[in-house]
Amino acid sequence: MPSLKLSDLFRRDTAAPTLQERAASLRAHISPRGAEPQPIGEPRQEPSPAPVPLPASSLAAGLDLASATMGELQVIHDIAERLGAVAYAHAWGPRCRRGENEYGAPDFNAAGELVQWIGDALTAVETAVYKEARRRIRTNSTDRETRLQILALPVTQNGDDDELEAFARELLAHAVALREGR
Repeated sequence: MPSLKLSDLFRRDTAAPTLQERAASLRAHISPRGAEPQPIGEPRQEPSPAPVPLPASSLAAGLDLASATMGELQVIHDIAERLGAVAYAHAWGPRCRRGENEYGAPDFNAAGELVQWIGDALTAVETAVYKEARRRIRTNSTDRETRLQILALPVTQNGDDDELEAFARELLAHAVALREGR
């Protein structure tokens, strides 16, 4: 009796569609209630309603960041960044898009537009916290360090050499102040 390898058990006929491809084909041809069924192999033709733009985000404007402590600003920034990343990740999932355009970019459905809007709103919060942190005068080592943590990633990624140099000087000044006990 020939020996059977584990890879032999999982070999797949590459000419046959995968389970995911078959499921996508079935989903594309399932008719909504009351509609005529579409033959397999022919795309369903549905009129696309005109997209309604979501209102501009007022989430960031609704926050009183000026009265927040530096610690609170950092928490707001961190939460907005994490939740925004989750929202954007969901937008790229199959439940939030109809498919892809000819360039490979996602064609978002209503759920995708919603999570994109949520991600954009939370990005606006991150930006507002960044601007508030930049505006703040550093008073103690904890606030200086928190402020530098909030500013670090945007400054290092924005491509502005002058801003990066100013940030590096501020970081060095913070290190000197820590050594001197201030």
